Amino acid sequence: MSADKKHNLAGALLLNALIMPGSGHYAMGFRLRGTIIMSSILILVILPIVLFTGRVLGAIHGAMNGSGPMVRSVSAFSGSWHALRGFILFCVAAIVAIWIYSIVDMAIKMRKEKTLMKG
Repeated sequence: MSADKKHNLAGALLLNALIMPGSGHYAMGFRLRGTIIMSSILILVILPIVLFTGRVLGAIHGAMNGSGPMVRSVSAFSGSWHALRGFILFCVAAIVAIWIYSIVDMAIKMRKEKTLMKG
């Protein structure tokens, strides 16, 4: 395996592990796979944040005016967490699974390249 190719694969693995899952795939020329992985991660991060924020703001707005702002805030956060905790935890688990897949897939690609260059 050429030093440049080995360095590129190692860099791609590092990109996947540290920066953003899928970025290493994209950098190595696996554009579709990288785009799908990165898009999935972004959706799994943004969607729970948007849903949770919307629910909290709706709960604060709908709370009675007689209670203090701290009580409304804590109540809104608590109620929103209880309503969305399963979905949020699912998204976190899916992010971890995709991240692990991304690293393992790039490591397999490195191993295949290594055996192809030897044989």
